[in-house]
Amino acid sequence: MAPYLEGELIDPSTQKTEPVYPLSIEGLDKLFEYRSHEGGLSNGVVSQVDLPAGAHFCYITQHKPAAKPDWSTVQAGKHTHIDLQSGLVYTNHSCRPSLEFQMFSPDANGKYPQTLPYELPEGQPAPVPGKHGIAGEVRVAHDRAIKKGEDLTFFYPSTEWKSVKPFDCLCNAGEGICVKNAAGSSYLSKEQLSRYFLADHIKELLKERDAQQ
Repeated sequence: MAPYLEGELIDPSTQKTEPVYPLSIEGLDKLFEYRSHEGGLSNGVVSQVDLPAGAHFCYITQHKPAAKPDWSTVQAGKHTHIDLQSGLVYTNHSCRPSLEFQMFSPDANGKYPQTLPYELPEGQPAPVPGKHGIAGEVRVAHDRAIKKGEDLTFFYPSTEWKSVKPFDCLCNAGEGICVKNAAGSSYLSKEQLSRYFLADHIKELLKERDAQQ
C-alpha cells in the first residue's frame, strides 16, 4: 500500500520509491515478495509459496496502536486500529481475496494478547509476540488455495467498518462478487457480506447494526 519516503509511509499513488519495511520483518521474505509497477512504484505483494485453502500464513506481531484510522491502518477491534509495521501493509484489496485477516481485539486496557486466543492447531508454529502483542492471524482464504506468483490480497471490508479513504474497486471479481466501492462493511447489506470472510469485530458490529433496523 505504501512505499518509503524519508522514513514515513506515504500514499503510493503519489510517489515512486522503495518500500519502507524489509520483508525480513516477521520472516515474511519466506512467504512473499514485493511487486512493482514499471517505474518502481511498489504497489503490492505476491506469494512465494503454494498453500492450501485455509492454511496458516503468518501472524500479525509487528504493529502499534493507531490513535485514529488512516488509509494505511487496519481495524483490529470495534473501536481500535493498528499500524502494520511489516510488509503486510502492502497487501492490497480484492473482493475475491487470497488471504483472510482474523484480528484479535485488545483488552479493556488496550493490550493485545501475548498468546493465541484459541488452541494452537497441530503442526502450526506458535507466534512470537511483538512489543504490542499479537494483533491477529493471516490465513489463506477458506475457499481457495494460493500459488507461487499469485497476488496476495484481502477483502478490506472484512476488517474495516468505515474506511476513511473509500475507493472504486478494480478487482474484476465479477458481477455479484465485486462490491464496486470499498468503503467499509457498514455500507454493505447482510446479504452482500454473507459471501465473504469477516473478522469477529465486524460480525459484532453487523449484529448491532441489524438489531437497530
